[in-house]
Amino acid sequence: MDELVEIVRDYPLEKYPVKASDLLADGDIAAVATATGAVQRASDASGVKVRGVAKTVRDGEAEIRNGIFLFKNDTTNPVVRKTHVGGPCYVKSYDTVDCSGGTNKVVAGLVVDVTSDGVYVDMRLPALAAANALV
Repeated sequence: MDELVEIVRDYPLEKYPVKASDLLADGDIAAVATATGAVQRASDASGVKVRGVAKTVRDGEAEIRNGIFLFKNDTTNPVVRKTHVGGPCYVKSYDTVDCSGGTNKVVAGLVVDVTSDGVYVDMRLPALAAANALV
């Protein structure tokens, strides 16, 4: 191979099909059902893995963006700055993360910071892999 090929873009290489009748919308935490490969609104459900945040949800397809995003912090099991920064956080709902993971422990990503605005979560692919490995 003579030339290094670098992919630099802020959008995915391919769109994902959206699970039939799912309410996935732009900005939602998006999870892929491991059995079907379709994306859906993330929740504490078995058989799903977070891929990032849904963008451009149209015509039964969605682009998934990776990056560091701000989400709501659960009030019952909140993510705490001094305790959870650098570790995994979990999906409470499609727009909220928590520290406990509920029944299925669906990993949202790595906690970057916690502020009064919410939780900053790293959802880049290496961070998702690292967060899943820590569970």
